[in-house]
Amino acid sequence: MALTESERVNLPVCRGKTGTFENWVAVLFEPREKRAFWLRYEVLAPTAGGDVPVSASITAHVFRPGTVEPILFAKRFVPIERVSFGPETRFHIRLDDAEMGHGFVRGRAGEGKHELSWNLRFTTQRDPSERTPTLLKHLPLPMRREHPHTEVRFDGWFDIDGERIDVRWAIGAQFHSWGERRMEERRWLYVPELLEDESAALELVQTRLERKVLGLPAPAFASFWIRTAAGELDLTELRDGWMHRVDAHASGSIHARSISSNRAIVVHAHSPQATLAAHHHRDPNGTDRYVAKSAVADVTVEIFERPSRFGRFRPKQLLTARGAAAMEVLGSEPSPGLNYVPFDSCTPSRPARRSSIPSAGAPPVHGMFLPFPDVHAIYASSETYGEAPETLLSGLVPATEPPLLAKSFKTLLTVGESVRMPSSATIVDSLLAIEPDLTRVLGHRYGFLPALLDYEVELGMVILEAISPADLDDLAFRPSIGWFVANDLTSRVCQLFGHGQADPQPYFELGKSFAGFCPVSPRIFAQDSADLDAWPDVTLRTLVNGQVRQQASAHDIGHTPRELLRSCVRRRGGGLDPGLVVLTGTPMGVAFRVSAWRRAIEDRVLDRFGKLEAAFGLYLESPDFLRPGDRVVVEGGFLGAREIVITS
Repeated sequence: MALTESERVNLPVCRGKTGTFENWVAVLFEPREKRAFWLRYEVLAPTAGGDVPVSASITAHVFRPGTVEPILFAKRFVPIERVSFGPETRFHIRLDDAEMGHGFVRGRAGEGKHELSWNLRFTTQRDPSERTPTLLKHLPLPMRREHPHTEVRFDGWFDIDGERIDVRWAIGAQFHSWGERRMEERRWLYVPELLEDESAALELVQTRLERKVLGLPAPAFASFWIRTAAGELDLTELRDGWMHRVDAHASGSIHARSISSNRAIVVHAHSPQATLAAHHHRDPNGTDRYVAKSAVADVTVEIFERPSRFGRFRPKQLLTARGAAAMEVLGSEPSPGLNYVPFDSCTPSRPARRSSIPSAGAPPVHGMFLPFPDVHAIYASSETYGEAPETLLSGLVPATEPPLLAKSFKTLLTVGESVRMPSSATIVDSLLAIEPDLTRVLGHRYGFLPALLDYEVELGMVILEAISPADLDDLAFRPSIGWFVANDLTSRVCQLFGHGQADPQPYFELGKSFAGFCPVSPRIFAQDSADLDAWPDVTLRTLVNGQVRQQASAHDIGHTPRELLRSCVRRRGGGLDPGLVVLTGTPMGVAFRVSAWRRAIEDRVLDRFGKLEAAFGLYLESPDFLRPGDRVVVEGGFLGAREIVITS
């Protein structure tokens, strides 16, 4: 039987030649069973002159999110004399008793904690998938990769420590790589199917051969391929690279966007750190690369379209994958928080997780830390630092001084690490509850609504004793106040719908009132005699994935505590009871920021939908909006810090 092209590109190239590596990988997904498998067969032939012999290895990962042991790892080394590559007329490799051929893979691994074995068959395709730049096939690169079989089906079984698991109609792929050394940096995402479109699939990759050339950062090459019911979009050639940007975060996320004249695609993949397998790949010269990977990532694909290059983007289609995507990040340095298994080890260890929250420093002498009291109302102040985010939407808040927005007290989150991003359906339903007539408009203009989720570090105060309006007129009055640090999370898309409305306040308040949108430090610092004309001496900071986004002193707040409490009295029409919370505003550095001149123009020429679509353009350009997997820390000096992870 003649070789098909997909079988031909699987044939061994290096065959154990000195100074080379070669591997064959199969990855398959069973999202309904909430598991996935990653199998790797590799032959490594060290560079001449060393004392390390040629060897082969078989590595298996089983991903089982939500279980006590979410990653099972097994590895086995095979002497080169037990490796055979088969005839050149058929693809068939054998590493001891482990085999891979055209449409099948079987083997075992288990020199460490777990014993894993498998026997799988998969459907084959006649021609390989072409998802890398054509020009690269003609350049003398040190590494090459082929895609013999993608979006194919696997059947068979997998055995985990003696327990047989049947695999039925799992979807996956098989790849072949070889060369003299690996890329210094590689980010890869593969999604074989997406929930909303049974024909959809996606693959993107960004590589950097060298991190620096002549002391300068070297260029990275990115390719992007997606198929939907509307057709195939192949942006894998080098000429397309200017459209793409791919970023990876230590939190276990890959974020990518591709923007052309009439289409923009935003892809975000995330897998919690507990489901990231971290280990070393070794080059023939002995250099190790750090690899973090998962086969149970969640993925969101947002597709925007516009009628012309000068039009505005509108959200067209939303596609998702839940626990059924492969992601891999390879680099020359380790990612914080991950424990990498050395190349020559078969047993990973799990060190204790180190907190990223620093020491808060010593509190003032006068006061004590207490548990967070019961809360019955939350008000969020805006425009207290000058050019704060609410100023971007100036004129929409009733002209109290300083302006206040009500935030549902049910958003308060004193314990728990995660905050769920509201889905498009949740946002639409919440907007329709305010304005039912939006049904027709939303269905006509937008296929979905992204949350445009923003962070806001704020100094918070909670009333611990009743305060009357007359008390606030007494300059000697010093009530009992509790101080804390908060993250006033906000969905900007909800707020933008308030433009042009007779009463914009419900939209503003909706954007701040989704579940968990007020993570706070678990304790308050209580003062029995608080000065209402001075703020505590604290510096506020926001860090997203370790990067500082906001930083300011509470002394920069443009109003005094007394003035804010007077605004609360006017808003409530009476005194303030214990358990009332006031968030005092946020400094510069939020994700949603627009220059003053651009805002002035938009206020004059755009209606609320025009402003909303201008914000979509900002969302496409900026990676700063929060997305699933982002780890956010807000700090408040001696008040401590609060850390959360955004989930989907």
